[in-house]
Amino acid sequence: MTWDNMENHKNILEISHSSMRGMDMFRRSEKGYALVELLLVVVILGILASMAIPRFLVSRDESWTKACRTNLFAINSEIEEYYLMTGELPGPEDYDAIVGDTARFPSGPPKCNAPGATYSINEYGRAECSFHGNIQGET
Repeated sequence: MTWDNMENHKNILEISHSSMRGMDMFRRSEKGYALVELLLVVVILGILASMAIPRFLVSRDESWTKACRTNLFAINSEIEEYYLMTGELPGPEDYDAIVGDTARFPSGPPKCNAPGATYSINEYGRAECSFHGNIQGET
């Protein structure tokens, strides 16, 4: 190959390379993501969140109900002990005396996890929750 032929090949490569420069703007950069890819990820995350959040809230409410049922069972056990010792059912004013026993409730009186819920004794001498009411059933 002569020197002139090599110069011609070099010129042809430069011309073809310069015509390809305009095509570079349509290629995806290897360093980033396309906007469509990012939008697709956001949509998928939104769909997953829309399925997970309601299930989380239901699970939270179920756990509050189960914890409340357990607390009511413990308070009613104390009420029965109070009845056996005194021979009479406690009234609403006796609630603090019943749950104030640190031997039975070492970390203090039971509290319902529902927002603003409190426990009290109803007119029948049974514990009830201001949020869940008098929950019946197994603990």
